[in-house]
Amino acid sequence: MARTFKRRMIKAVKVILGLLILAVVELGILWGIIDPREIRDAAHNKVAGATGSVKSALAVDSSVSPAAAQRAALCRENLKRIESAKRAIHSRGGFATGAVSWTEVEAHFGGALQVPRCPGGGEYYLGTMEQMARCSIGGNGTPDRGDDHLVIGF
Repeated sequence: MARTFKRRMIKAVKVILGLLILAVVELGILWGIIDPREIRDAAHNKVAGATGSVKSALAVDSSVSPAAAQRAALCRENLKRIESAKRAIHSRGGFATGAVSWTEVEAHFGGALQVPRCPGGGEYYLGTMEQMARCSIGGNGTPDRGDDHLVIGF
């Protein structure tokens, strides 16, 4: 009985300390003493298992940086352009194997240098006509869709 009480007290103290730390951080942010980006950066530097608990404990904003969102938006537009090229080549009957080649896509865009490239450094894959063109970065595992390098539907 005494051990259960002791465990409950320890748990209650941990919760109170966690709430106190959260309150201090919130006040620091409100007063301009603490930069929320520093908290987010510190959370991202933690090991994968601890990152989620640090974010939830400190209620860290997991929004995507404007630069990452811009790269992802450009990548999605590039994927749409590549998919349009695939469909245009398909409608002309420009392939024999059931898949469009990069050579045909390059010719459609007017040369290899004109084919869109992923601004985030990903690699594009054409896939078959039943598949959408895709980027190697893809959904990248973040909860925010704003930084995803993929197009669903067309």
